[in-house]
Amino acid sequence: MFASLVPPRPALDDLETALAELPAAEEETPALRWVPAHQRHITLAFHGDVPDQEAERIRAELARLASATPPPILRLAGAGMFSDRVLWAGVQARDPGGTSSPGPTETTRDPLVELMIACRDAVSEDGRRRRPGAEAPGSADAAASPASTTSVPTQDAWDSDSPAEDPVPHLTLARSSRRGVGVEQLRRRAAELADYAGPEWRAGALLLMRSQLGAGPRGTAHHTVVAELPLAG
Repeated sequence: MFASLVPPRPALDDLETALAELPAAEEETPALRWVPAHQRHITLAFHGDVPDQEAERIRAELARLASATPPPILRLAGAGMFSDRVLWAGVQARDPGGTSSPGPTETTRDPLVELMIACRDAVSEDGRRRRPGAEAPGSADAAASPASTTSVPTQDAWDSDSPAEDPVPHLTLARSSRRGVGVEQLRRRAAELADYAGPEWRAGALLLMRSQLGAGPRGTAHHTVVAELPLAG
């Protein structure tokens, strides 16, 4: 189970157009597995395989969080890689008040990073102890921060077991079929998408989803929406 945001159709269509316009590459199909357009999403936090009773608790906690969270303004922009195996599009965010992006020496987290951390902490006993009385993300004067194309985390996920490290907001585009295969293709695609900037949208709802690995077309994962949790406003 995981919490996510799904970009609206105009944003996904714009990204698909940009991908279609990339220069053709030889032998890319066997080396890279591209995420189908209808499965693309921005993961906020993984909650693991949980029984129904625990799933309901997670839903209730995230519903309370969502209802107190102003919807951030988002756009897909830039690209990067995880561990030479995963290609992703970055996600830029700004708060609904329209505050400007922080400068290179500022440390203010963007509202999407705050939401990702809050989604993890809302359902974690340890997280609730770490962040007593924390305000909902975006409720303060949070500023936007562009997605970095130079960050290289060690895995394709926001790891809830690593609270000291901030997550990297992203939308996964493709994976190599196995370690060490397609690395140059991934690097080339990341470089070609480095200047990509899609249209902005206002996030409307947090989606709680279940994933069945291998249940989708051609062995991909199949995602099912468990709950749609509207954001404040």
